[in-house]
Amino acid sequence: MPEIEITTPTYRRLQQLAEPLVDTAEDVIVRALDALEHGAATATSTPTPMTADKSPLEFSAGQIPDLTHTTVEVGYFNGQKFQRRYWNPMMCELIRLIGEKKTSNEVERIVHAPTVRGEFTDNGYKYIDTADLSVQGQDSNGAWENIVAIADALALPIEIHIKWLEHADAALPGRRAVLSFNPKTTEAGDDNDI
Repeated sequence: MPEIEITTPTYRRLQQLAEPLVDTAEDVIVRALDALEHGAATATSTPTPMTADKSPLEFSAGQIPDLTHTTVEVGYFNGQKFQRRYWNPMMCELIRLIGEKKTSNEVERIVHAPTVRGEFTDNGYKYIDTADLSVQGQDSNGAWENIVAIADALALPIEIHIKWLEHADAALPGRRAVLSFNPKTTEAGDDNDI
């Protein structure tokens, strides 16, 4: 196994990021590398996500790390608070909203989750009356993908505050983040009324 030497100040920084009696130096280094590889930091960003500063990280839609093992603390769409703080209910709330404005065919093209026409509640499907579609529940990553796709179609800004659980497979265990999506500015003359 290769060995590396680090300075005492660097070792102290690693100790500040480690969970006492659990993490090894390699665990902390791997977490830092994972965060860098998932777009959580760049060489010029300050502070990096792996500093002792525990302020929430900020991610825009195109740079979201793995959301497995996250909980939603609060979410907003177009400045309004989501009724429930769980990934699938938030996705369904937006599908319900887009179902009021688009046809079932259009909703099916926008939503990336498996859908069935009409009411079907087996195998994790949830019926969305306004779209007359049943949509299969998603993991956190799939729900976020659908939330962004629907928000884009409706031109709604989204902001979701999350926390990664203290889990070995979590991308950023114990960290909080704000995920955001802001719809593209439409060209002059585009019809944005849906």
